[in-house]
Amino acid sequence: MSAAEKIGHIWTYYRLPALGVLLFAAVAVSITVAMVRGYRAKDNLQVGILGAPTVTKEQVERFAGDKYWDGGLSIATGDGVGDGTGQGFIQLMCLLSADELDVAVCDWDTARFILGEAEMPGKIYRLSDTALGHYVPESEEVYLVVIEETGRAEKTARFLEKLDVADDADEPAY
Repeated sequence: MSAAEKIGHIWTYYRLPALGVLLFAAVAVSITVAMVRGYRAKDNLQVGILGAPTVTKEQVERFAGDKYWDGGLSIATGDGVGDGTGQGFIQLMCLLSADELDVAVCDWDTARFILGEAEMPGKIYRLSDTALGHYVPESEEVYLVVIEETGRAEKTARFLEKLDVADDADEPAY
């Protein structure tokens, strides 16, 4: 039997098992890569910009870069709870229930909801009283909610230090 006949024989009788093994290997590699990337992302500080149209993802990233933040940062954007559609409420509840929110940059209604109705432990600051407020020109009606007791509490505390919250900044009562 010549080499060409051997290859023809293998192709005829063993192509489906060979393709199955290749497919299995590709799926295993894909799952492994996704898991490794997922674990890395879970370790990042989770920041949500919710219902604060004057704040952009780029401003938060520039702040983190200028403050030499090296702890990893994942930023989600969405609507606040007062958007009128209910979409913002659903986004927020998904982020909170999945432990995907450490710091929220948001409007007053959303901030009050996070610490009040959702009963998350944390603090509210006016964005203009923090170092991040210098990166957002129109930050007077925007609030920063720092959620305590998340899976990344140490990173949240370090991020709060980088925010340089003004000494005279009071946590607004609600």
